[in-house]
Amino acid sequence: MDPLNLVILGGLAAVSGTVLYFMLRSAASQAVNATVRLEPASPRIGETVQVAIRVNPTADVQVDHIDLTLECRRREYRGEYGQSETTEMFLDLFDTRARRYRRSSGRVEYDTVCRGEWRVDVGRRLRAGHPEIFQAEIQVSSDGLPTDREGNLTIGWGLSVRFAIPRFPDAVLGQEVVVRSRY
Repeated sequence: MDPLNLVILGGLAAVSGTVLYFMLRSAASQAVNATVRLEPASPRIGETVQVAIRVNPTADVQVDHIDLTLECRRREYRGEYGQSETTEMFLDLFDTRARRYRRSSGRVEYDTVCRGEWRVDVGRRLRAGHPEIFQAEIQVSSDGLPTDREGNLTIGWGLSVRFAIPRFPDAVLGQEVVVRSRY
C-alpha cells in the first residue's frame, strides 16, 4: 500500500477514535446524571465543607469510585511595556498543569496555587431511576487564597467530580466555588 494512503488512513482512524471517545464520555455523563451541593456553598479558607453528590442514573451504570478535586488557580496578566488590561478569568477545572498563554498585547499566566483530592468508594452498579446521594467531607486548603476576580491578578477555585466507570471514559462534572477569606 502507498505510504500516503497509510498516513491518510492513520489520520482518519485517529479522528474516528477521538470522536468515539467524546461520544462515550458524553453518554457516560448523561447516564450518571449528577448534581453537586456544597455546605456551606461559599466556604472560607481552611473550612471543612460537606459535599452531597446526588446521582439519578438514566441507565444502569457501574461506578467504581468518585474522585473529588478542589483546586485554587491563579491567573495573572502581564501587558507589554507596563500596559495593563483585564481579561476574563478562565478556570480550567480538568487541567492540573500550570499553563502559559500568549496574547498579542501581553502574556497571561495560569498556575495552580493548591489542590486537594478525596475519594468516595462506590464499587457497585447504580440502577436507572433510583436516585442516590453520596456524601464526602473536604477541607479548603489553608494554603489557598480567597476568590478574587478584580484586576490583573485573579484567583479562582474549582471543584471537579469524576465518576470512575469501568470500560468507559470517566464522567466528569465541574463547578466554580467561591471561597471567602478566613476572617
